Amino acid sequence: MISPTAFGRPSTGREVRPCARTASLGSLALALLLAATAPSIARAQTHPAPPPELTKALDGVSELVAVGSPGGITLFGPRAWALVVGGEVPVVAAAAGEGKRSGRILAFSQDGYLEPGPLAHSDTRRFLQGALRWLAGGKRRPTLVRLGGRAKPFAEALSMASSEEIAEADVLLLTSDGLKSERLGEVRRFLAAGGGVLCATTPWGWKQIHAGATLAHDSTLNRLMAPFGLAFDGRLASKTTPHGFAVVPPGELEDLLHADRAWAALSGDAPLTPPRRSIALDTLDAAAEALDDFEPRLLLPMRRFAADPSNGEVAQHLARRFAALHLAPIDVRFGNWWIAGPFPAGSIAPGERPLGKPLPIEAELERCAAGGEGPRLRREWKVRGGKLPWRRVELAGWGRAPDVGSLDLFDLGGRDLPEKARAKAWQRDASLFLYRSVDLEEPRSLAFSLEALGGVGLWIDGALLASSAPADGAAELDAEVRLGAGRHHIWLRTSHAEGPWRVRMSQGETFSTAPVDAAIDAGVRHLLERQYIDGSWAGDEGYGPGNTAMTLFALAKCGLPATHPAVVRAMAYLAAHRAEHVYSLSAKMLALAELDPDARAFLGEGVKRLISWQASSGLWAYPVHPSGSHLPDDLSNALFVALAFDAAAERGVEVPSEPWLDLVEGTLDCGERNKSGPTSGLSPLGFAYRPHGTATGSMTVAALTCLVLARTHLGDALRSRNAKRIDRAVERGLAWLDHHMDFSSNPQHNAWQYFWIYGIERTGSLLEARRLGGVDWYRTGAEYLVAHQKDDGGWSGGHPTVDTPLALLFLKRATAPTSGDRTPWDWRLVSSDPAEMPGEGAPTVIAHARRPHTASDPLECWIELDKGAPPPTRVVWEISGPGGATPLAEIDAAHDRGRGTFALRATLPTPESIELVARLEFPSGESVQTSPISLPARYRPEALRIAPLVEANLLRGAETKATSASDRAAAERAIDGSCTTNWIPGRGAREATWSAELAKPAQATRLILLPSNPSPEHAGDPRVTRARVTIDGELTFEAELSPDPMRPTTIEFDREVRVHRVDVAVLATTADRAAGFSEVLLLP
Repeated sequence: MISPTAFGRPSTGREVRPCARTASLGSLALALLLAATAPSIARAQTHPAPPPELTKALDGVSELVAVGSPGGITLFGPRAWALVVGGEVPVVAAAAGEGKRSGRILAFSQDGYLEPGPLAHSDTRRFLQGALRWLAGGKRRPTLVRLGGRAKPFAEALSMASSEEIAEADVLLLTSDGLKSERLGEVRRFLAAGGGVLCATTPWGWKQIHAGATLAHDSTLNRLMAPFGLAFDGRLASKTTPHGFAVVPPGELEDLLHADRAWAALSGDAPLTPPRRSIALDTLDAAAEALDDFEPRLLLPMRRFAADPSNGEVAQHLARRFAALHLAPIDVRFGNWWIAGPFPAGSIAPGERPLGKPLPIEAELERCAAGGEGPRLRREWKVRGGKLPWRRVELAGWGRAPDVGSLDLFDLGGRDLPEKARAKAWQRDASLFLYRSVDLEEPRSLAFSLEALGGVGLWIDGALLASSAPADGAAELDAEVRLGAGRHHIWLRTSHAEGPWRVRMSQGETFSTAPVDAAIDAGVRHLLERQYIDGSWAGDEGYGPGNTAMTLFALAKCGLPATHPAVVRAMAYLAAHRAEHVYSLSAKMLALAELDPDARAFLGEGVKRLISWQASSGLWAYPVHPSGSHLPDDLSNALFVALAFDAAAERGVEVPSEPWLDLVEGTLDCGERNKSGPTSGLSPLGFAYRPHGTATGSMTVAALTCLVLARTHLGDALRSRNAKRIDRAVERGLAWLDHHMDFSSNPQHNAWQYFWIYGIERTGSLLEARRLGGVDWYRTGAEYLVAHQKDDGGWSGGHPTVDTPLALLFLKRATAPTSGDRTPWDWRLVSSDPAEMPGEGAPTVIAHARRPHTASDPLECWIELDKGAPPPTRVVWEISGPGGATPLAEIDAAHDRGRGTFALRATLPTPESIELVARLEFPSGESVQTSPISLPARYRPEALRIAPLVEANLLRGAETKATSASDRAAAERAIDGSCTTNWIPGRGAREATWSAELAKPAQATRLILLPSNPSPEHAGDPRVTRARVTIDGELTFEAELSPDPMRPTTIEFDREVRVHRVDVAVLATTADRAAGFSEVLLLP
């Protein structure tokens, strides 16, 4: 073995950070990796020990008290050190730049350490005092500043000073919530000036809160710390003492907790003991999650190593880890965007000088030839308001994606200007420059598409590729260029005269609807798997059928017809449940208007009820909120009423003018002037949830929907003055969107992201606008939703029961503008994969089936042969289920009569789910079998209409009992009218029993048992397979129950029975695990 090495400074002048590794002379793969990642190899160097000033903070400290459940920290830099470890997970770590005046970072993997409480523990207090003094460069009583919070309580508990101004800080205290992306540049400059930063977050908790986000891409703390060799990861630390974590000298900690050393050990020749190998793999797994996809020092070498399976088990392990993380491919690696300016552009003439006059910064283009060093990013340039260098564009999401979305240049260009300059119209006749690099593994063509509000020019490797002047305020250009392997440089110059100012660069491939259609199909499956046996979907049950109605509306928009079993179930549920709230009634009207041809009478009655609920403000409130409160009227309720009015009017129901006129007034009252800064042209107008509130994205698009629908339906009843008021408000609302088009969150609100996204779709569709906020809203939103769809097909932005329907409502607009006409969806048609047949040209055969609708419907199936394929002499249709494979029918050539389809129409022997295959036999004796076609379970018509039976349950209100006292509280859930709740007996009962006793006997003819968790999502849950039912201690029935969660078990009495008491005993369950029932129904 040779000693560890570090990368030196390459001769090209580009700076490459040192990286320690251990290598084997005999390991050619690793040597090639090292050569690929560094232009030159410097002399051997080991990781330096922590500075004495830092280790001094540990003197006399034996324990760090545990706060909550700390997460993990990845260490991967040469000047990054673990200080406190929980199990084999770093809990506290530190890092520093090189030199005395370099910045310093201390990281805690639990944000509770920034509160005064833990400081009551003397060792913890002593440690934090010493660590903060190190961060402050040795200052005894440093001044602490906390971004997004108050530092004073924490500072006082440590006998330190505090301030609210970052200019007065010695140490910054940062949490994930406190460090916003727009302040990253300010904090980076603080560190570069020698400042100290204490970062604290609970990374596993951050992941739970930020669904769909990743620590590597979206954590502002990780983006700040990564250049120092630190990153928070998703591991969970464990205590090493009864109260927390033992503190030992850093030199005694396990060295494989450092990712550089773990990587060197695993990729070297020296074998590791199994425990140390496990530690090293866990360290690298955590690093893979925490580091940027293209992090050059550690992750890129690991990814290249993992790409070659011949590198052994470690490579294969890492390949599986990287595949699970869905990392961006490394063959095209874009850098972060940088911005320079604003510069005075002089007169901007669309015909002659769409970008303005030449500027001195453009001389930097000479440094941007292919493979060149690129612009001097630290050089300062004279701009409006002073001097500024290039600044990294700090975004809420991943800055190295090929398309980072639309960039708001008002925000980015003015972010670092002096306050005096920002107060002026700095953006008039101004230019901004944007720069990023792109590294290619091999030669290829790159296509670029640019959309801008303002003129725009594109330079590649120092040469102007294309430019475009704005037409009607917007500029577009598309360009393609062939580039060689290596580094290339992308420049944009964008110039602005008046109005909004935005730019977006994406790779110019034609927008494909295939990923969108696949996302829609997966989203539909996600919802179907979560429907309950009574047709409902889980949600806020206080709103009655509202959530089920909205989900059904989305599925109908996605093409599910009224005959689909899920639709039949849901329609039965809606019919059985009266809507008593504005939201639930409006959603029910939307669903029925879409699916029920006989809904006009219901819609007419619904319009009357909604009008009677309209408040004097013109808005709507909850008649009684599900919480029991009487809340003020709001714009959100009003939006759903407007949509319901529109749906009813489309079905021929007359909606009077007065409610629409009042709605206009109420909507306009919710308007709020934009206070984000000066702008040219139209004054932006955002809208709030209620009058005098704060404008948000979701409410602004809600207001635009209400105003556009009102103007459409009022027609001639709208006076000219009011029409102009609406038009003006819509124009100003669109101007507000120019500054707030961000799909990653609901602007100026922390919740209801997908309600905002659906609102963008409504607004764009109603206005027939391709662009909102200067971007192609559908393409941008569809790409965002496809990228953020979860593995189970759903979406979750904090409201999982409604987020998926709202996402589908957005995506389904793909059909009209991009997909062309589509034939109606035959939901019953299912097909096999193509199977190769004998013969020239490798012909194929596909088996098709039209699955039965109910248990009594026949199966229809046939084959489809390629043109010219040899016909079989016989086709054997087979089905397979839990009992094995069974021939269903044989069709020979004589029965086929030359049609070539070998079609079959037959009754299936079982209603359970099965698989169907076709086996083709040929004269040569060869045979071909198609891949299996899955046929789901079929149900009797009554089983698709469970909801009215639940409502008719004679046991509702009965006194219930169960096996043990602990079960009795849950026993009433079996008759509470909801299939989302269950009675499941506790463990330990040899024969679990449930009983219900009626206060007054009832006449009944049957009893139905609904399984617990009756939804396809819970198909793997334990199930009751045999039960005994006793009526009044006399009549006894034993029943075998299907394990299918959507199949009820009906016990028919031989006559009408007078029932006073029902007893149910669970006799057997799947896997001998506790199981019960969601509902026990006694029916007349």
